[in-house]
Amino acid sequence: MVKDNVSVYDNFFNKEDYNTILKKVEEPNWSWGHTSYSPDHPHYNQCTPFWHMDLRDDEFFTGHLLNKIQELVPQYDLLNVYANGHTYGLDGTFHQDAYDDKGRTFLLYANKKWLKQWGGMTSFYKDNNEVHSLYPSPNKGILFPGMIFHRASSLSRLFIGLRVTIAWKLQRK
Repeated sequence: MVKDNVSVYDNFFNKEDYNTILKKVEEPNWSWGHTSYSPDHPHYNQCTPFWHMDLRDDEFFTGHLLNKIQELVPQYDLLNVYANGHTYGLDGTFHQDAYDDKGRTFLLYANKKWLKQWGGMTSFYKDNNEVHSLYPSPNKGILFPGMIFHRASSLSRLFIGLRVTIAWKLQRK
């Protein structure tokens, strides 16, 4: 599916790679307090903090998996890769990942299962005050221009886990 330059890929990684991803995000490498904006940004005080796992030093993410993403977009290099974690009450803030058309984000949902009643969509803000949202599902990848405002939408109280996404921030060579 492609809508407004947002491309969706169901079951993006093979089963073995996806199972490795799930094991890695279960490791105790999470830190609390990441936000969508840096402390010097004017909207920083409007951000809800959430969980974060830095993956820049993990060759599985920066090499092996990146190579598979670059099959889609060979003209892009990696700037950063990390995992975000949201629980009930940790709505994201609409933000951009890039400030020019050279940036792309590949976002992967990394949960073993997902039920629609749990919410947790990724919402994309359109210029005409509309929001387009995509439900998480295991191993779903989303490729989109980093300039599109987006956020993690709220999770239902029925969800008692951690909604995990992995973001590869890319820039055109």
